[in-house]
Amino acid sequence: MINKISYIGAKNWAIPKNLNNIKYIPNGIHYNFSDIDLQKRIINNATVFNYHLVQNGEEVLLPNLWPKDYIYLKTIKLIKRVPQHKDLFGNIIPEIPAYYKKIYAKYAYYKLDRLISGKKGDGSECIKILVKKSLSCKKTRGRVILNASCLDGKTSPAGFYYKLGFRFNVQSWNNELENWLNSNGDIKNAPFLIGNMYLPKENINKCLNYKK
Repeated sequence: MINKISYIGAKNWAIPKNLNNIKYIPNGIHYNFSDIDLQKRIINNATVFNYHLVQNGEEVLLPNLWPKDYIYLKTIKLIKRVPQHKDLFGNIIPEIPAYYKKIYAKYAYYKLDRLISGKKGDGSECIKILVKKSLSCKKTRGRVILNASCLDGKTSPAGFYYKLGFRFNVQSWNNELENWLNSNGDIKNAPFLIGNMYLPKENINKCLNYKK
């Protein structure tokens, strides 16, 4: 159990593999130690865990992959149409019509930015910590969103998150994961699905009791 971390107000953590000697390290993997050997040991054997709070009313992206009870659409009226143009880095910005919609967070929630597990069991424990933090916050009330993204170019963590109770906003994807889970549930053979997943209220206890 990862139960020795003071995470109040924390935004980024790195958790060494040796859970009996956990140290709280702010600012993700950007360390500032005088003891270089300690720094190397933690960098090489760490579970990296990053998250942030999304406030209600904050603008968000990817509306088709977010549950409707998390977002709302707002029609924006422009004085004049904005033509296609390039930003300072040379990226092409598509044309914006006179009327368009922006997407905002309907309620506050926590967004998992990055989770790299140093050893088996660390990942699920980190997720439980974040869910408990969200439950303890009156603004978020257990709401957590994450992005199931491919890190190795071969596999997706969607199966792992599905086992913890997270779901896609695309029911056919959830059906595919449910069929996989009912067959063998081998993480190595999990469907290659990537995108935002959220934790439904009814699955919070399932997540917190995972592998207890």
